[in-house]
Amino acid sequence: MTKKRGGAKPHVYTPEFREMANAALARHNARRPMLPKCGAKRKSDGLPCQNLAMRNGRCHRHGGKTPTGAQWHRPQWPDKSAPDAMAKLNAKLQTLEKRRKEIERRKLRMTPEERERYDKWHRDRPLGTQEKRAALRDMRQRDLEARELFSPSGAPAPEPNAETQSINSELEQIEALRVKLTAKIAEAGRWKDVFG
Repeated sequence: MTKKRGGAKPHVYTPEFREMANAALARHNARRPMLPKCGAKRKSDGLPCQNLAMRNGRCHRHGGKTPTGAQWHRPQWPDKSAPDAMAKLNAKLQTLEKRRKEIERRKLRMTPEERERYDKWHRDRPLGTQEKRAALRDMRQRDLEARELFSPSGAPAPEPNAETQSINSELEQIEALRVKLTAKIAEAGRWKDVFG
């Protein structure tokens, strides 16, 4: 009595198919030592990774694939119907919190010049699709060209009106409060200690 194999194609279990599959596997295994390897340092023992590299020189475990799609920059939450969804969610939240704390520590260690470069880098590289970022770059370039075209050289900047001055002062107060809270959070180490 033969064991029933659900959903499988019958030709897969023929001796001819197995022979072809084994021959293909043998050819691949013979070529494998000559194929390029990833080479990233393994966490387990510090030796170079021996997984096969993709086109960019790294394997799929060491940053080989670049996230794509409109949501590549957002955290990918686990499927709620998975049996270990809560454990995965807690692990994801811990990783995000650890990453946030490390970024805050790096920001506090920055000199004012480094912080200005950091803020400028993030202002100039908004998140989103490649097409959206390219459109924003083009718009900024056209805006800069229009300013140069229509503003006379050496002309004084227009005086801000009262409403603009009041908005600017409120923004300065909010920014000072944000810096103060960020420093307090970094000292305490947890949100709950500050706001709880």
